[in-house]
Amino acid sequence: MKETGNIHGCICEKFGTAYYILEQPNGHAAHCYVTGNCWDGNDAIITARVRGLTDHCCDFVRTDLNTGEEEIICAGRWPEFYVRGGSLYQFWKNKVQKTNIKTMKTEVLWEGEYELSGPISVSEDEKRISVSWCYGDGTTSVGQLNTVTGEHKEVYRGGFAEPFADITHVMVSPQDHNKIFFCHEGTTQYITNRLWMADVDTGYVENILRQRLNEDGNNGECVGHEMWSPDGRGMYFIKYISTTILPRGVWYLDVYTKESRCIASGYDYWHVGVSPDGNLLAADTQIGGNYSDVVLIDQKKGSETPLVSARTNWTHPCHPHPVFNENGSKICFEILSENGNLCVGIIDLAQLKLK
Repeated sequence: MKETGNIHGCICEKFGTAYYILEQPNGHAAHCYVTGNCWDGNDAIITARVRGLTDHCCDFVRTDLNTGEEEIICAGRWPEFYVRGGSLYQFWKNKVQKTNIKTMKTEVLWEGEYELSGPISVSEDEKRISVSWCYGDGTTSVGQLNTVTGEHKEVYRGGFAEPFADITHVMVSPQDHNKIFFCHEGTTQYITNRLWMADVDTGYVENILRQRLNEDGNNGECVGHEMWSPDGRGMYFIKYISTTILPRGVWYLDVYTKESRCIASGYDYWHVGVSPDGNLLAADTQIGGNYSDVVLIDQKKGSETPLVSARTNWTHPCHPHPVFNENGSKICFEILSENGNLCVGIIDLAQLKLK
C-alpha cells in the first residue's frame, strides 16, 4: 500500500501489528457493515465519506491502495451498500440501485412504496438481493429481489410481541436462492428466539436456534450479529458477554441440520467477519473502555491472534466491523483517529507469516 495524503502507516502499540489508516481530511471515512463487502478486488476499497454522523449521508469513494488514487463513485447512505462483481449495490430510500464502479453509471433495479431497511445483502451470483421494510402497522416485510427478472417477492410479513417487536438483518443466502435469514431484534438478554429462516418457495419460517434458559429461568444464551458462511451451509454468530451458559464467543450453526458448535471463545467477542474461503474469521471485542480489539481466528489451526486495538466510541458507525478482501489477504476495520474522526484501518495479513 502506498502512503499518500489520505493513507499512512501505523503500528499497534498493544500488539505490534503494522496497519494502514485511510482517512478523509477534515471529515469521516467508514467502511461497510460487517455482513457486507466493501472491497473491489484485493487492492481497492470502497469507503463511505460520511457527511454527518447522525444522518449517514455520504459519497462512496474508491481508493486504489497501490497508488493512493481516489475517485467518487456515487452518493448514498452508510451502511446500505454492498460491493460485488465490480458493482456497488445500495438502498436509496425506496429503491434498490446498482452502480457500475468503472463507468459510474447507476440503474434502478426495483422501486417499492416504502423506505427500505438494511443491511443489504447480495447472493454470490448477484441474482438475488435482500429487500426489507417496515409497514405502518409495525410489521416487517421479508423478501428478495430477482435481479434477472426484476421481480420482487415478499416471502414473509410479520413481527413479534412488544416490547421487542422488530425484525431486522434480512439476508439472502449467498448460495441457496430459497433461503432468507432474519432475526428477532431487541435486548439480547430477553430475546430467546433470535435466529430465523424463511423458505422462499413455501413462505415457511422457523426459528433455527433453540436458545436455552439458565437455572434461574433467564435467557442463558444471549446471541446475535449473525453472518452467512460463504458456502451458504451455515451461519456464524456471537454468544455475547452476557451469556451465562458457556462457552461464550464465536459460534457456527448449520442451517440444514440445526447443529451448532463453538468456534472460538478466547476473547469477549462482538461481531464476526468471514474470509471468502470460510476458514479465517475476524472478530472485534467488547473489552470496555475506549478500545475494541480485532482478533484473527484460524479455524484449521484453532488459533486466536489479536491484531489491533482500535479506538472506538461504541456508536454506529464506529464499530470495528472487520471485513476481509476478496482473497482473504487483508482486513479492513473502523477506528477513531486521535482527533475523533472516523477512519478505516487496513491490515495486510502477509506480515503474520514473518512473526
